[in-house]
Amino acid sequence: MPEIVKPMDIEKRSFEIITELLGDRRLPPEVEPVVKRVIHTTADFDYADNLRFSDRAVERGVQALRSGCDIVTDTQMARAGINKTILGRLGGEARCFMSDPDVAAAGGFYYRIGRMTGKPYVENGVALAKSNHLPKEIVGILREYNGEQKLPSTLESAIVHVVDSVVAKFDVLDKATLSSSWNQDILVYQTLNENSVSGMYDKSGFSMNMFLQIRDYLIKEAKLF
Repeated sequence: MPEIVKPMDIEKRSFEIITELLGDRRLPPEVEPVVKRVIHTTADFDYADNLRFSDRAVERGVQALRSGCDIVTDTQMARAGINKTILGRLGGEARCFMSDPDVAAAGGFYYRIGRMTGKPYVENGVALAKSNHLPKEIVGILREYNGEQKLPSTLESAIVHVVDSVVAKFDVLDKATLSSSWNQDILVYQTLNENSVSGMYDKSGFSMNMFLQIRDYLIKEAKLF
């Protein structure tokens, strides 16, 4: 009968191995658990030398958490690794704005704003957004309009471009061509595949799974015509 090992026992042994491999290296007691946790997560022992802590960083971090502060990460993966139950008991919340639906929706609403004043669309769109004090996340999406000057660099920007590129194709085709659902599906497939092959989303963190989900939504649920 196979031996059943509890996850906590595996983690405990992992930290024992980390301690053994660190050898005679001595870490400051207040940061040692943090450094070892980072090494455990990344399997990179260079962090024992490379991590830098400001004065009383751990102490102040613990105080902030106990006072109910939120944790903001720049990746969904980091957010997924946070114990949200414990954080919630302390009054805090884990947040990541790198794939925020509200940012994408607002970016989509203003995406073609530069066309209000004519060419150059990107410069005029950004200037108009800034003059109306739109959030920097929205300005960033406008700066990457259609990939003309800069490829989409965030998930929100990529999502806005995906949808807009399809809508733009629908806008220029006649109703007779689009009257067939088969033609509509082919147009979505063709447009998104062309964008993907061109490398349009390579810098955005856009995964293939996300791409396929949006493509399926545009075909099966979105009423584009």
